[in-house]
Amino acid sequence: MRHSLFITTLSVFTLTAGLQANMPLMDSNESSQHLAVNNRILAKVNDKTISVLDVMKKMDVFLTRYYPHLSDSTPARYQYFSSQWKDALSQMIDNELMLADAEKLELKVTDAEVRETIIERFGPNIMASLDKLQLNYEEARKMVHTDIIVEKMTWYRIHSKALQTVNPQDIKIAYQDYLKKNPPQDKWEYQVLSIRTKNDDLGQAVAQQAYSILQSTKQSLPEVLEKIKSELTEDSDITLAVSEEFKNDAKTISDAHKQVLLNLVINSISQPVRQLSRTDQSVVFRIFHLKNRSKILPSSFNKISDKLKDELLQQAVARESKVYIEKLREKFGYDSRSMQENIPDDFHPFMLQ
Repeated sequence: MRHSLFITTLSVFTLTAGLQANMPLMDSNESSQHLAVNNRILAKVNDKTISVLDVMKKMDVFLTRYYPHLSDSTPARYQYFSSQWKDALSQMIDNELMLADAEKLELKVTDAEVRETIIERFGPNIMASLDKLQLNYEEARKMVHTDIIVEKMTWYRIHSKALQTVNPQDIKIAYQDYLKKNPPQDKWEYQVLSIRTKNDDLGQAVAQQAYSILQSTKQSLPEVLEKIKSELTEDSDITLAVSEEFKNDAKTISDAHKQVLLNLVINSISQPVRQLSRTDQSVVFRIFHLKNRSKILPSSFNKISDKLKDELLQQAVARESKVYIEKLREKFGYDSRSMQENIPDDFHPFMLQ
């Protein structure tokens, strides 16, 4: 059984996909390089051994399926294998424990399910795909058979329980938390005329002149800027500038701007305000034109409830997954530390040569 709300398996490979997408890769044009494998037994679970080659094959299938553009790159494969092999091994161990659990439940997988999944995973030209991965058909069949059982056990032991833990009241509580973290915010749309000069009195006089023009003629800030510029002498040390149209909310607007805008109504002009520049602490006179002020409201419950439910379900899945795996390891007498004890700290299963 499958469910669209969840990750369908506990596979570590899907959990590390985002990491691999951002992982810097070496030059894939170095065709002379090849991957050397230091093969050895890594774990024994329920009388089944897992070797470095077993882990490598599983990871190769994942890389080819989700990152086909990297599957032929020896440096990319080396980096992926080297950084993720322990996680992959841990997942394969857990999968074997889930197989043992499935046997006690007498869980069945039909040949038709296996064939359908093999075609879906490896494409219609199955043998060519398997040859590229250096897998024979029986290895692929066992791998797919295991994945299907793990998927079914994941649903039965984890997802179904997670579904029972999330109810409408939980979603309402999550929405209240969302509202606390996302309160309504003001949004200001405005423009600023700035006047800079070393002569404080002159700057104030020019600013007052600009304000008078704006009040009497209703011209725009850029029009007033051009008018005043035309009246200045060439040796004047006054600098005038009109900003772009700002569209700031409470998280992005400066306190200095906010204090002025709070006292304005929409489509009004502020009196000249003497402020200090944040860049060099010089005096600057500013005139603000508030073009619009609106509220940014949090999403409604109806709009966000499905998303909140999915988040709660994913959290529940993570909790149930941890509980289930811990119970499995305890039930079948497998100590996760044994892997670290049996594998030397300086063991490197993959080398680039």
